[in-house]
Amino acid sequence: MNPILDTASSDETEVLPFARHHAFIIGIDAYQQVSPLKTAVSDARKLAEVLTNMQHFQVYPPLLNPTGQTVRTLLHETLAQTVGPDDRVLFYFAGHGIARDGDDGPAGYLVPADADPAVLTTFIPMSELQDALQALPCRHLLLILDCCFSGAFKWSSQTRAIGTLMPKRIYKERFDRFIEDQAWQVIASAAYDQKAMDVLQGRATGDRGVVATTASDLHSPFAQALFDGLAGDADARTDREGDGVITATELYSYVRDRVEPETIEAGQSLRQTPGFFPLRKHDKGEFIFLHPHHRLNLPPRPSRSPYKGLESFDESDRLLFYGRDRVVHELQAVAATARLVVVSGASGTGKSSVVKAGLLPLLREAGFHILPVIRPGVRPLEVLEQALAGAGGPDEPKAVLIVDQFEELITRCASDAERQAFTARLRQVVGDEARIHRVIITVRSDFEPQLSGGDLKDAWRAGRYTVPPFTLEELKEVVLMPTIQEVLIFDPPELVDEIVGEVVQSPGALPLLSYALNELYEAYRVSGREDRALRQTDFERLGGVMGALRSRADSLYQSLPPAQQATMRKILLRMVSVEGELASRRVSMTDLDYSSEENPRVQEVVERLVEARLVVKGHDYIEPAHDALVRAWKTLHDWIHQVGRDTLMLGERLDPEADQFARTGDRTLLWNKNPNLAVAARVLTRPDHGFNAKEVAFIRKSVARNRRRTRIAWYITAATVLALAVLSLWALIERGTAQLNAEQAENEKDRALRSLFSGLQLNMEAGQPGSVCAHGLCDAAPPGDEDDQAWLSIGRLPDNMPDSFGETPVSRDFAAARQFGQGHVFVYAHDGLTQDSEITPGSDNLGFAENALRWLTPLTEEEGCTEEKTSIVLWEGTYVRAGQLEQVRNFIVRRGWTLQVTSPETLEADLRCSEVLWYLSDWNPPPDFATRHVPAIEAFVRAGGGLLVGGLGWSFEQQSGPGGTAATTPYAADELGEPFGFTFTGDAFTSDPGKPITLMPGK
Repeated sequence: MNPILDTASSDETEVLPFARHHAFIIGIDAYQQVSPLKTAVSDARKLAEVLTNMQHFQVYPPLLNPTGQTVRTLLHETLAQTVGPDDRVLFYFAGHGIARDGDDGPAGYLVPADADPAVLTTFIPMSELQDALQALPCRHLLLILDCCFSGAFKWSSQTRAIGTLMPKRIYKERFDRFIEDQAWQVIASAAYDQKAMDVLQGRATGDRGVVATTASDLHSPFAQALFDGLAGDADARTDREGDGVITATELYSYVRDRVEPETIEAGQSLRQTPGFFPLRKHDKGEFIFLHPHHRLNLPPRPSRSPYKGLESFDESDRLLFYGRDRVVHELQAVAATARLVVVSGASGTGKSSVVKAGLLPLLREAGFHILPVIRPGVRPLEVLEQALAGAGGPDEPKAVLIVDQFEELITRCASDAERQAFTARLRQVVGDEARIHRVIITVRSDFEPQLSGGDLKDAWRAGRYTVPPFTLEELKEVVLMPTIQEVLIFDPPELVDEIVGEVVQSPGALPLLSYALNELYEAYRVSGREDRALRQTDFERLGGVMGALRSRADSLYQSLPPAQQATMRKILLRMVSVEGELASRRVSMTDLDYSSEENPRVQEVVERLVEARLVVKGHDYIEPAHDALVRAWKTLHDWIHQVGRDTLMLGERLDPEADQFARTGDRTLLWNKNPNLAVAARVLTRPDHGFNAKEVAFIRKSVARNRRRTRIAWYITAATVLALAVLSLWALIERGTAQLNAEQAENEKDRALRSLFSGLQLNMEAGQPGSVCAHGLCDAAPPGDEDDQAWLSIGRLPDNMPDSFGETPVSRDFAAARQFGQGHVFVYAHDGLTQDSEITPGSDNLGFAENALRWLTPLTEEEGCTEEKTSIVLWEGTYVRAGQLEQVRNFIVRRGWTLQVTSPETLEADLRCSEVLWYLSDWNPPPDFATRHVPAIEAFVRAGGGLLVGGLGWSFEQQSGPGGTAATTPYAADELGEPFGFTFTGDAFTSDPGKPITLMPGK
């Protein structure tokens, strides 16, 4: 037995512990009744030489130009008599092959030298070859077919392709597993419908093609690639050095990447695509070759989790980064031509990981200088200039600049001027070809409309790439491949499908998946077991993918004493961004300065959050480990609803201005006429407010300054009035003060209206949305209401949302609002929008209702009403009842409000000390609705009340009335809208629940 040679002079039985290494080789050129070949015999001889001298196989004398009987003797007698259970076998065939239609797909045949084209029985069915090999007792077998239509063997073996799921680095333990487990694999030179063709100097040369070598031998292009691969070229490199191992998967990948591009270059009709698939006895092993001129370089497996949890992948994590080969390849193609590469996608799709762990290593290997990855932060221009300082001069390698989480330009930078300066400077950088090779940015897709214009517009469009959702196979790779690399198993194997099944229909769930898998590994680690098995029992104990994150966060929260629970709530709410969809935001440690009593608790809670891997701590900041914490933790969602999106958005706007005031002391920064000041002052009176010390000081100083300015304005007004007429003094002061207060209140409400609904995502699971026609938006205002600006569109239906009835829509305004007298009106065209069935995960339907009610609530109480709680009066709809609005009722109760169902008989009394009337579509109103109830509601609003109306005119008009009756009576919601200037249209729109309607900006 020949020893296997390598630089370490390892003994063959130690490295590859098989009793014998058999190679059986067939090559046929001299066909008697079909066209001869030129290279098959020389290929067989050359392979025998390579396997003998480089791979140290026991090569049996090659069968050159054998007859069918000789081949069958080899298959059914020689193999069975020679191969033992501790052996491994390589079987090679080079010659003609054919494929015919069979019952279960293409039926392939090998063509011996004496085959008669007219007699099919003189051919050797690939199924016969499969049965003969399958009967062997050996643990490892590799079949290599270099013939036309060789891919048809896949149907003979009744298996599917196994792809190229090889770990990026092979550790010693994985190498041992490859050898111990069954490895029965097939490499075919062509697909089932392809000839094994190639070219020589641009000319087609025959059925298998020829390639001239330096030794003047002729070999098929597939065979030549095979020889080169076995000589060491197929040894995949990790970092700078190969590991000395050539697996069958690596050998196939190398041959495919050599053969297919060369044949495509010669002409699409000559394309030859090698295939790779298992035999039925294959398990988890790999047929192994050793590099003939390289030491065996197999490090021991590391003691680490193969999953990143909620953290994104970095460039150093490339060996654990799987499932995104397709995306990285496509992104690489974009980066080859575009100066600015914009990597866009929803939160949780892995944008940052694709760039840092996928694209950047390729660019670095290509010789480019990768600048440190930056994020815009609070002062983006300063951060950008610091990064560019490391770009070097024109003589140095061109630099690549990466701006991660580009949306921070909006969520963290408060200065419009700085944002504009940053984008202008970045546009200069994109054009600086002498120093900068590429600029790559990642951005959440919901922020693109606000960021893709201006200086970057053209470059943005040219280099934009949207990260697609994971396919089922890619998700399986994400779950499975890290365990294959790190020598772990799933117990049972079906657990992989169960885990993937939980997230396959949940775009953006990748961080949750990674977190759950990391927790599953942690459960194995702390168990003390050494079986390397990730078990289903542990997965079930975690509560599955979604339960893992919630369980960890809830467990930590419940373990804290009440004071620290309040601190944890305060910290996490500060790390929530409600601009657009819910997402995380980075928080500076200086923003967690509250008071001498609170600060020690803050430090302790932060450390607990970091230990639990729920929060990441930098040198001067903390942030949620991923948006998934914000999006999936129900307790945090409850806190958000209790506080309200508007209050959180107020905090986001207040924070940078308070920070700038604290740093500069510039009193002109204090809020004066800012409509948010009154709201902030009210929030500050609550004991559970989340403002830090800087923000508290800013609010109090702003309020004090505002009061002083108001007193000064009052004194000036009083002096002027005294100079004009003493008798009219008090009347003018009273009128001026009332007008000033009214203007400030309305300015505040108008600004709040825009902020409350900006970016909300509404889902339509049942029914179809309609539209509302408000005077001044879709038609002229009626006499007596000439202000075309009275109505503000809160949201319009997308232009690509078709009308269900195929007609030109009267209007696409989905929701609109206006002031009316001293009160306000808000209408929306989907009466069931806030039913429990519509409030689905990821939708903002509940927030829509809450914000509408908040905005409609008067700023002042009606005289004679002493009830402290805000009262919401509900006029139920025909198909929307109070019992279907439990989630709405819950948030109303949490806010300290009350919800009272009214009736036509009690409406006037119920409105007496109420703040808002919520009217839903009533298709069977009382007879005196237009003459009695509408005037009462109009008077209620004119006096300062709020009116919220949900309706669908199209459903009444197009689908008849209640109980199937014809729609002959007026639609009550339109009767109610007459004094206010709105009607519901006859339009219905086809809604896709997967594409929510985004509110604001409106028309």
